[in-house]
Amino acid sequence: MKKKLNFSILLIILCNYAFSQSKSIGFSTGYSFAKFLTGKELTTEGVNKPIFNGFYESEFKKHISLKFGLSYYTAGDKENTFDINNKPIILNRAYNYISIPISLRYSLGKKIKPYAKLGGYVSYLIKSNGQPFNQIIDINTIHSINLKSDTKNLDYGILFGVGVEFKFNKLYYVFAETNAIYGLPQFDKYSQNRQHYVSIEVGFKYSLPFSSYK
Repeated sequence: MKKKLNFSILLIILCNYAFSQSKSIGFSTGYSFAKFLTGKELTTEGVNKPIFNGFYESEFKKHISLKFGLSYYTAGDKENTFDINNKPIILNRAYNYISIPISLRYSLGKKIKPYAKLGGYVSYLIKSNGQPFNQIIDINTIHSINLKSDTKNLDYGILFGVGVEFKFNKLYYVFAETNAIYGLPQFDKYSQNRQHYVSIEVGFKYSLPFSSYK
């Protein structure tokens, strides 16, 4: 079964490479904006965190392309609560992920291309640290701990984005886009909430010269 799955993935990659008319590589960076619920009665504030993406894109027609990415991002939250002595405290947490987003993109225009994309992603939690959940603590003893055992290791969901791309020539492009990510499984062991965030990014794309449109 594993050999068949590996063969199927390899076949998809080879077909994608063979039948695409234009192939590009690039990167983008920006910030993600998120808000989490870490308990039934605990509402937290999202914290803006950087996001970094590398990608490979295959264009099958001049307006339709398939994009494979590899992303690193840090989601975060900030909880306003009280300690055992009823003193106000702020608890900070961070979640570091490696993600593989895949999306189908449709664009319009030639030199300036507005576009929309739809797809999905799979993310793996590398590390998570911060103050404990759902615990009454003393402000004088507050410290960060490893929260990886309290957070789901695997996250997956739906991706939607819109943006605009500017073409300098046949090889070089720059773009700006915003993406909405909605996770399907529960984010952690303390809530029914799913992970979701919005990112704003800018990037650069290089069209491989041997595959560009003439």
